[in-house]
Amino acid sequence: MEYDAVIVPGGGLTKDGQPNSFVEARLDSAAQFKGKCKYFILLSRGTPHKPPPTDGTGQPIDEASASAAYLHKKHSIPENQMLLDTWSLDTIGNAYFAAAMLCAPLSLKKLMVVTSEFHIARTKCIFNWVFPLFIEQVSIAFQNSPNTGLDTENLEGRRTKEAASSRTVIAHSEKYKTKDAFVRFLFTEHGAYRVDTTGVAIQERKAEVPTSVASTY
Repeated sequence: MEYDAVIVPGGGLTKDGQPNSFVEARLDSAAQFKGKCKYFILLSRGTPHKPPPTDGTGQPIDEASASAAYLHKKHSIPENQMLLDTWSLDTIGNAYFAAAMLCAPLSLKKLMVVTSEFHIARTKCIFNWVFPLFIEQVSIAFQNSPNTGLDTENLEGRRTKEAASSRTVIAHSEKYKTKDAFVRFLFTEHGAYRVDTTGVAIQERKAEVPTSVASTY
C-alpha cells in the first residue's frame, strides 16, 4: 500500500446534510487513492459556527458520516475501509482526534491529507504540529483539491480568514510543544472544547467568522 491512510478534513454540510461542494471535491480527490491505502479517515463532527442539520428522526448529522456516505455511494469505498472522527469541531480538533484516537492506536504512520486549496496551508501548519506530538516517525503528505462551489467573494473571504488563523496556529505551535501542553491547551483554553457554562466561548467563535464567509461553513 502507498499510504496507511488518506485523511479528509471536515468542511461543512448543506442544509439537507450533504457535504459542501468543496468537500465533495476533497472526497473525489481522496477517492483517487482507492486501492493505494489501508483506510480513509473522514473527519469532523461539525462546526461551532452553526447548528448541524438533522436527519428524518431529528438526530444531528455528523460531517464525517456524510462524507463516508458520499464515498461509499459515489466511489464504492467499502464501509470497513473508512474510519470516522465524530468528535472534532475544527481543524485543530481534526488533527488531534485523528492522531490520538485513530492513527496512533492503529500505528498508521504514512499519511496523505487531502483538502481544499484555500485550506491547505493552515492544515499543513496544524497537522505538522499536532501529529508528531502523538506519533513517532510519522510521515504526512498533502494534496490540494479544487475550491468547488465558492464564488470570488467567499473564496477571498476564506483565504483572508485562513491566513489570519495560520498566524495564530504558528504562535500556538511555538508555545505548546509537548503532548501534555497541547492537550491542556485544547481542553482548557480552546473555545470549541473547553468547559463553557456561560456560552461565551461559542459566541466568540461565531463572531470570528465574517458574514461574507459564514455561509461556507
